[in-house]
Amino acid sequence: MKDVILETGLHNAMPMVEFQYRIDKTVSLMGEKTTELALRTAAEKTAKECGFLLVDSSVYPDTDNIQYVYIMEIDRVPQDLTEEKVISCLEKNLAEVNPSYGEKIKNGLIKPVKIMYFQTETYVLYKEMLLMKGNSIAQLKPVTIIGNQLQKNFFFALTQDFEEIKAISAL
Repeated sequence: MKDVILETGLHNAMPMVEFQYRIDKTVSLMGEKTTELALRTAAEKTAKECGFLLVDSSVYPDTDNIQYVYIMEIDRVPQDLTEEKVISCLEKNLAEVNPSYGEKIKNGLIKPVKIMYFQTETYVLYKEMLLMKGNSIAQLKPVTIIGNQLQKNFFFALTQDFEEIKAISAL
């Protein structure tokens, strides 16, 4: 199945496990190999440090520009938060979860991270679309890494400006 799991304990002598990430789901533009877990951890830590609610996030490995493009669905954005602060925080957190990424940024081999923002309920809409196409609810997995043209087209079409997100979340 190519799933990496973590044994979290035992229940009646049976192991309890937690899904971590898929082995075949990594981003690697210059050999840095950032896992789904690392991508998710960096986004969650950024949300906590910046004070917004992270609904979910996806990463598009932009091979043309050699950079990670994070697309986040966020809410409850502090009105004094700037997009520059979010980018700076995310870049720092990516370097912490994957030191190889940090080295490649420092050496100019990878461009700094770019962030885009999803419209509200983008992930809900994506799941509903897949269900309408006949996919089983049990087979739907979060799109941590945008890995095909259909996903790219769908997700990139539903982005909006950071200031619009702040204005909506203030309502």
